[in-house]
Amino acid sequence: MKSNLITLFFLSGIALLGCGTHRSGMAARTQGVYSEFGSFTVSSFQLLQQTNTSLLLAVYPSGSTYSGQIGSSELLNVIHQTAQNGVGLRLWPMLAQADGVWPNEDNVDLFSQEVDSLLTWLNANKVKPGWLIFDLEPPYSLTVSMTTIAQTGNTFSALSLLISYMSPSTYRYALKRFTEIVESVHKNGWKVECVTYPLVLDDRYDSNSGMQVLFHIPVFGVPWDQVSFMVYQSSFKELLGKWFGPSLVASYAKDAYALYGDNAAIALGVVGNDPLSGIQGYTSPTQLFDDESAALGQGITHIEIYSLDEILSQNDPYAWLNTSNIKPGSFSVTTDVQSTRQLIQTFAKSLDTNL
Repeated sequence: MKSNLITLFFLSGIALLGCGTHRSGMAARTQGVYSEFGSFTVSSFQLLQQTNTSLLLAVYPSGSTYSGQIGSSELLNVIHQTAQNGVGLRLWPMLAQADGVWPNEDNVDLFSQEVDSLLTWLNANKVKPGWLIFDLEPPYSLTVSMTTIAQTGNTFSALSLLISYMSPSTYRYALKRFTEIVESVHKNGWKVECVTYPLVLDDRYDSNSGMQVLFHIPVFGVPWDQVSFMVYQSSFKELLGKWFGPSLVASYAKDAYALYGDNAAIALGVVGNDPLSGIQGYTSPTQLFDDESAALGQGITHIEIYSLDEILSQNDPYAWLNTSNIKPGSFSVTTDVQSTRQLIQTFAKSLDTNL
């Protein structure tokens, strides 16, 4: 689950520096951890149970090369194991790479079919309704192209390519379809979480949905039960070579809570090495906990971590998920963060979406 494109709008040399101290008091909170490629053992479920961590589990189409395919006995076994061990579970449907991997305006109808297939199988196997996660990101091929161009330092070309693929009419259609899909899932008794880019939050300062149209991801206006924003330090580091710290998390968490209240969530990543790019993410639980503290300090009560697969490869997996003692932190949003986000918002307003 990558958010590489989120740094395309940042000018080289801008420093996003965070500082702060922990507040006294505790916030009521829940946490989940994403698993995209892994297999599970008894100890995996025990770890999740001991740390009160929900499993956010990728589910793939039938015939996929990954584990966790719809209709597989392996997936059904994991569902049963989470229930037996008292572990929360959210299912995270994905598409094949050729179909774009993540749901967006380009594949919304195909994704609808995938969700229908998943719910039909779950109902047939008498799985109790719970949560689905819709991971709204641009098409896989476009993400790869944009990231490749951006890594050469040619931000203008990357932005120009993104703009050339904007289609307000397709966006409007997708907004309608995602609304219909979520409403249909609700009728089946399930809740739906959307997880997406934090830059979507910069659209709240304008009415043209510029960032959402740019990235092909209609978020505002869909009746989500929860919306989580991927403030991934490793993604910023990948393209700018800099670790920005809790200030960045605090800034986006503040907007997320202002827009969605108790239904807002923050996703943090990555622990260890990114499984796709190999970029180094969090190297210690302390780094992760500072970012969690920053999110809690802005009122966020549900935090998600990427990923379980990397956490299990660390020397002490329990240390990474034992977050019950983290307190809300007061981290100042620096002038650099504010000016950078203003730059993004100005850019978003300049996009001609005709919405």
